[in-house]
Amino acid sequence: MYSSLLDLDAAAKIFDEMECKNVISWTTMIGLLIDLEYASDALELFSRIRYSGISHDTVVIMNLISACAIIGDLKRGRKIHAQAVVCGFGSELTLVNSLIAMYSWCGDLNPSRTVFDQTSQKSSVSWMGMILGYAQNGRPREALNLFVEVKTREKLFPSSNVG
Repeated sequence: MYSSLLDLDAAAKIFDEMECKNVISWTTMIGLLIDLEYASDALELFSRIRYSGISHDTVVIMNLISACAIIGDLKRGRKIHAQAVVCGFGSELTLVNSLIAMYSWCGDLNPSRTVFDQTSQKSSVSWMGMILGYAQNGRPREALNLFVEVKTREKLFPSSNVG
């Protein structure tokens, strides 16, 4: 409840007092820290998960990728990406979309494009993430080419033809 209200103090107090924390409580706290843009604290909290013996899930990994994007920590983002692959989460579309965004936000478009290209089931989020990545990193030609490709190939965007 306190996390949905973005009340970090109350949520942290309850979390710290919990005798038996599970992956949901850990994920909720990490997600709250990300929502409030305390990315470094979220990454620190993750290190505590590993010592607790609780296995993490895709949601935790996605939150950590978001944290790396927020603080621009490409090195740690690569490590988390590798960990996601080792854990078997590497092909999940929501995680793939987070990776595309993280690499793009950190200005490293080559791995972003590699992740994008290796994804067989792309969503509109995948396509737009890559297009925005190019546009935000000063590569408008690639952004436009990819937009034209998705428009003709995938039919994800509605036609602008009027009557």
